[in-house]
Amino acid sequence: MAGSSKPRKRYRPQGVHLPQGRVDRLVLPAYAALTAFQFGQASGDNYADLAAVVNIFLVLSRRDASISPAAEGAAQALLDIAGRKWKAGKYGASGEELEAVRGLMRLVDGGYLLRQRDTVLISAITTAARELGHSLRV
Repeated sequence: MAGSSKPRKRYRPQGVHLPQGRVDRLVLPAYAALTAFQFGQASGDNYADLAAVVNIFLVLSRRDASISPAAEGAAQALLDIAGRKWKAGKYGASGEELEAVRGLMRLVDGGYLLRQRDTVLISAITTAARELGHSLRV
């Protein structure tokens, strides 16, 4: 006989779960950067850490419109910080800019990244990393 009488099941890709440790590796430098900006001791590395998280959320906001205002607000805040760096020669952030970035980080605190249980999160991170110009190990 040729085989079983059961029909062959179609392949369905399983969701990718992002473990807490990987989220922490991505987000903890951003929290450290926020603290550095708060105390006026920020550097280019701190700016890059915040930009990485903001870029990821900008890519994710293309799929989920509910996070779009927070992502765009944080992106505008980073652009303002970069403009200030260009004019004054030093990284610094106003209270409004810090609040805009903290608003985005509240999504992380609420577990937004951990609730993303499909391959779109991994692709969003790699796309954002490509746009940023360096690779993030996820």
